Amino acid sequence: MAEQISLGLDRTFPGQGGQQKLAAMLGVTPAAITHWKKGRKAPSIEHLVRLSEVFGIRIHVLCGFKGDRKIQSDNPLFQCIINLSIMEARLEKHKAKMSPTLNDALNTINALLDDLLKKAR
Repeated sequence: MAEQISLGLDRTFPGQGGQQKLAAMLGVTPAAITHWKKGRKAPSIEHLVRLSEVFGIRIHVLCGFKGDRKIQSDNPLFQCIINLSIMEARLEKHKAKMSPTLNDALNTINALLDDLLKKAR
């Protein structure tokens, strides 16, 4: 996750002052951003959701999901958001070839994910 936060920060806010801008947007200190970038601490769910929006990447990518490895968490809301994000990404890849039933499933997942992300804020 630390690597994704650093990459997102560099892409979204190139040059100097990006860390301060991001901190101001999220309502945290620049020191908190430093801790996240170096992997010393992890952002809260609310901050993860906001970071994924600011960086324009799905939350499971931000969290470092690769392959079929499951991300474990003691927080059921976080686990649900991650799993729905992964399912959404997988279905989205095949959207053009999907049956109406799978399209309905994708729409349901999108709605659930939107609802959970709103609750996480």
